[in-house]
Amino acid sequence: MWLLGQAYIAHIVDILSTTGNRTAALVYVRLLVVAGIIAWVKLLKFARAFDSFGPFVVMLGHMGADIMKFLFLFVDLLIPFSTAFYVRSPPATTFPLQRYH
Repeated sequence: MWLLGQAYIAHIVDILSTTGNRTAALVYVRLLVVAGIIAWVKLLKFARAFDSFGPFVVMLGHMGADIMKFLFLFVDLLIPFSTAFYVRSPPATTFPLQRYH
């Protein structure tokens, strides 16, 4: 939970700063969001031991793995096709080019 401690330190720095710098507040909020997600995932790890929550946690794990496989294949196909369309299509200009007729 070192990330949660860093979020609290950033919050204290935000409170004690008198210059009105919003960077510390943004860092605090972002660290707290990431710490909350990590804490929730760790809580799900402990919920596997219960009979009522265990199958759902395992199911979420399998769905996450399937989604990651799909995203890898999607990006693996998206990048070449988008690059081909970018190379194949001419640039959109508002003025006529001399050598482009």
